[in-house]
Amino acid sequence: MDSVESAFEQIQQHPTVWRILKGRFRRYLLQRFPYGIIYAVVRESDLYSSRHASETQAWLLGLAGQGLKVKKDNRSEKAEMMKYPRSPKALLGGIAHLGRFIDKIRLRHAGAIQDYNYITVGFDKYLVDFLQIDPKAFEQRVLVGGTDEELLAWVKANSRKPSDQEIAQWSQGLLSSGPKDAAAQQRFQVRLQDVATKRVVPMSSLPSVSTWADMIELDEGRL
Repeated sequence: MDSVESAFEQIQQHPTVWRILKGRFRRYLLQRFPYGIIYAVVRESDLYSSRHASETQAWLLGLAGQGLKVKKDNRSEKAEMMKYPRSPKALLGGIAHLGRFIDKIRLRHAGAIQDYNYITVGFDKYLVDFLQIDPKAFEQRVLVGGTDEELLAWVKANSRKPSDQEIAQWSQGLLSSGPKDAAAQQRFQVRLQDVATKRVVPMSSLPSVSTWADMIELDEGRL
């Protein structure tokens, strides 16, 4: 039940992150169990406002009682889920990128995403520095196995224990950060071109993005 409540919280905070099924309907895949939550985004701009959180939760909970129930995923859907790590916007314990970092560790040791930034650079390094955890110890803990909740408990026990306010401010800063100098802007443009090449479309046709988090969303097909 905790996993489901956490899922509702993440959907409220970032409703457009998860894969579109059809039309306005999207699917959030639970990490702990092979099930998903089907939901639809209504008045998308309103969903980002905290004053609508209770309304959104009631609407999502109402969906479960109107025939849009959690559904069991088949093997192909699981494989699709693990093609990329989850979004950096998917918060775990309120912490941006933590769930993604867990997925990156698992995927990298499964032989995937070998070309991704890993531990010593990028969002991984910002997260490790913020929490002041031993990255190798965390890596080994993830590889032992466990749920998101168990891995979050490890982080809480082994980090510098930042306050909820610090976590919220840091997460917001991370997710809103973009290129800060000419060299970073050039790297940003190169990544945009790489995405356009991969999609076989002109760069001008891509959604407009200005943050590194949205660049990840674009690169991994969530935008």
